[in-house]
Amino acid sequence: MDDVPPHSTYDRARRQKAVRRLAKAVRLEDTQELLPLEEVTRRLRVFNQHYVGIRAIPIDRIIGTVDRSRDFDRQFLPRRAETAERWRRVESAFPGGDFPPIVVYEVAGEYFLVDGHHRVAIARQRGMETIDAEVTQLRTR
Repeated sequence: MDDVPPHSTYDRARRQKAVRRLAKAVRLEDTQELLPLEEVTRRLRVFNQHYVGIRAIPIDRIIGTVDRSRDFDRQFLPRRAETAERWRRVESAFPGGDFPPIVVYEVAGEYFLVDGHHRVAIARQRGMETIDAEVTQLRTR
């Protein structure tokens, strides 16, 4: 991997995850999991959805995912080494953080990621507070 930039945040993120794994072994608790959208919508009984459009959303309000809970924890730290190559490609493609919008569902002011997991992970490592997102709001009972 000679084309990996020396300033990649991936290695730092993996170290953070390793520290958290060690803390889990010591304290017997892990970082929080990303919530699965399917479970949330089943319990809250979604009855309507409405496309809101593109807007900046707070990254710390992204609490779940449609299908990637195996790859990232709730803080979007990588859970599997297989994410490294994709992470570094995305990071290299957007060195200034000018990411294309991610895609999310909004449920009661919280966000569930459909597309853009690596962009969110990198944005968190870079200390960004918001990220542009295509938002579809789900209304529940």
